[in-house]
Amino acid sequence: MKYIDIQNNLRSLGVFTLNDIRILDSEFREPTLNDWLNSGWIRRIRRFWYADSSFNPQDYDYFFVANKIYSPSYISLESALSHYGFIPETTMQITSVSTRKTNIFDTQFGVFSYQSIKNDLYFGYEIFNNNNRPFTLATPEKATLDYLYLHSEISDIKDFEGLRFNREIINSGIDRQKINTYLNQFDNLELNNRYNILLEYLNA
Repeated sequence: MKYIDIQNNLRSLGVFTLNDIRILDSEFREPTLNDWLNSGWIRRIRRFWYADSSFNPQDYDYFFVANKIYSPSYISLESALSHYGFIPETTMQITSVSTRKTNIFDTQFGVFSYQSIKNDLYFGYEIFNNNNRPFTLATPEKATLDYLYLHSEISDIKDFEGLRFNREIINSGIDRQKINTYLNQFDNLELNNRYNILLEYLNA
């Protein structure tokens, strides 16, 4: 099958794998994929993942790509905190958590980083739809706790001052009952201690 025959189908996917192509053409051969790459019709994002050469991700497309190229994962940590306005900076990387090993991919579309968490901590995210391209994003409460859980260096209020956590937005954007439920699921004393430091900072 020629690329032009399935181009629209692949464009609608955003990013795709060899298996996605074989759903469209069961007789598709991998050497043809290399021909498409060499011809510049498609681009490799990372091993096994590709995009049409016209794919130009915008805004939430980056979250979609992050979910797809390393699964299971959901957007959290700095990217989610920035999305919710909890921290001021627009992060240079798209940050996620995953039950797979910690990893980072420097791609044509930016840097995608993943921090590993245990299977029983893989919760607290929601699914959003962006132009028929779904992505999973941590709730404000889970993004906050993921960050505290994975940053054991946080030890006092000054650490939050250095991170410039926005007191007003966090106080209005966090459901305290939900975050307490999540804390019980983490069942981690060190995380509880860091969360109490955050409370001190928010109430200062």
